[in-house]
Amino acid sequence: MSNLDATRDLVKKLGKPSEQSQLLWRGVPVDLVIDFLAKYRTHGGAGSVDADAIRGYISAQVKEKELLHWDILVRDNEEASEELGQESLGLPGGRKVNRFSRSRLAGTESIGILVNPAAKHTKTGDESVGMTDEQIAKASKLMQHDPKLKWGRALRKSRDKDRGLLIVYPISPASMPKEATGKEPRQKREPLFPPGRRDVMPT
Repeated sequence: MSNLDATRDLVKKLGKPSEQSQLLWRGVPVDLVIDFLAKYRTHGGAGSVDADAIRGYISAQVKEKELLHWDILVRDNEEASEELGQESLGLPGGRKVNRFSRSRLAGTESIGILVNPAAKHTKTGDESVGMTDEQIAKASKLMQHDPKLKWGRALRKSRDKDRGLLIVYPISPASMPKEATGKEPRQKREPLFPPGRRDVMPT
């Protein structure tokens, strides 16, 4: 089973989203997440990302009564592109999602950091998905008490311990590096796939 098939199978089991506007499912049983990760395959050169290791960690936390319920979000690129195309994941009503562009770090199979970081003291970005205003306020207070604490870390500490978060990004196989803007990038990027090879999706 391919990763795309595994994702479609997950979406089928999820049914109708809790929030249609941002394709968010709330309170998903952990068993569905573990089953998805058992089918998902990470690339050997992906580095720190390993679906089996993540699944093992989740299973261990479940024994401690943590990560029992999950919020699952399917990201839909607001900037639709004919070049990047759309993905059909089996969403209700036949809705398709706009794919994202992610290039590889030069000389590796990794795309690097995928998440959309949250702006400080706001509910924007990936790490704050599904969080309440009260939890955001709690994260802000944690940063006031510890100025060295990063916003993403403060958000994770403020999320309920029994609540996990899974975000699905549909990535286009036609992904290419962004054009240079005059500044030398910190890390050189390459097309997602080498010319003529689109059989493996980096993670």
